[in-house]
Amino acid sequence: MVSDKLAKLLILQDRDARHGQLLRQRDSIPAEREKARASIATEEARRKENSAALKRLEVQREELEGRVEDLEEAVRKYQTQQLQVKKNDEYAALEHEIATARAKISETEDDELTVLEAIDQKAAANKREEEEINERIRVFEGELKRLDEAEREVEAAIVAGRDAVTEAEAEVDPALVESYRFVKTQVKRPPYVVPLKESRCGGCHLKVSGEIESGARKGHEIVRCDNCARIVYFER
Repeated sequence: MVSDKLAKLLILQDRDARHGQLLRQRDSIPAEREKARASIATEEARRKENSAALKRLEVQREELEGRVEDLEEAVRKYQTQQLQVKKNDEYAALEHEIATARAKISETEDDELTVLEAIDQKAAANKREEEEINERIRVFEGELKRLDEAEREVEAAIVAGRDAVTEAEAEVDPALVESYRFVKTQVKRPPYVVPLKESRCGGCHLKVSGEIESGARKGHEIVRCDNCARIVYFER
């Protein structure tokens, strides 16, 4: 059992720790919000890239279509020239050009069919992924709304927690409050008031000196660990 003075100090520490936890919770919200926004941006970029990939295929199809038209125009030109030539070797040369152009037309049309099939597949894949993207975005937008609500709640809790700390401080001897605040400047993380267990500090877990242990056992005054500076007490 601890003294009344120490009991009040422990109440202060408990409320202070809760208030600190709320502050850290609030401070973590912006990063969580940014993470959700970044996830939405990633999904939007994926949607944009899917659309761009489909557009590239359509441009490729248009280019192949234009190539076929150019080759067909070349065939018509060669055929017109054939009507005008009188030499067999010239006629044969044009016939070779026509055959070559028609072979290229067939090859290009095959490429066009391949691209058309790729367009159909990509359009179907985009449609499926669009639904998945929209669902993921809805989840992230829901997370943003949850964070907004959590921020409002934690801000209200911080105000109440600050009031609770102030109320607890008023119950503690000012000298003890000052000592407690000093320890907070020396120790990186709570707790700042800890029990001794088997002559070891409950904070840093190192063995304290006999003088510190004796002072803690007597309980007449506040003593601090000679290793980490935490306030230590003996739990009877």
